[in-house]
Amino acid sequence: MASGDFSGRIEVPNRDELGNLAGNLNRMNDELGRLYRQLEAANLAKSRFLAAASHDLRQPLHALNLFVAQLRTETDPVERSRVTAQIDASVTAMNDLFNALLDISKLDAGVLAPELTTFPVAHILQRIERTFAPAAQEKGLRLRVVPSDAW
Repeated sequence: MASGDFSGRIEVPNRDELGNLAGNLNRMNDELGRLYRQLEAANLAKSRFLAAASHDLRQPLHALNLFVAQLRTETDPVERSRVTAQIDASVTAMNDLFNALLDISKLDAGVLAPELTTFPVAHILQRIERTFAPAAQEKGLRLRVVPSDAW
């Protein structure tokens, strides 16, 4: 058990105090094994979440790099204004992602209780488009978001 192997069993043929103790130890071993598997699954889920969050944070950062590079060479004032608005949108997206991570951390710690609300899906879709369209364009793709009035 000390090494994390909870598959071992203690068999005591008689039903005296020693047999009862062995039975209790086996039940505790089974419970510890179950809890250990749950802990491993939670740890794996958290690792996957952190990997996904890291990837999601890199997208607006990558877009920022592209916009800044474009801004350095842009001479047309209208285009500079458009690129500046895209930079602002990328910064907003990164802030939103960091705030979401902080909220998840607070939910995990039990400090924050979820508040269920309705919201327009269009806002999220627009943010996705602003955040990921530049990365798609760089790869020769076009990200197209279909407008939605869903809530």
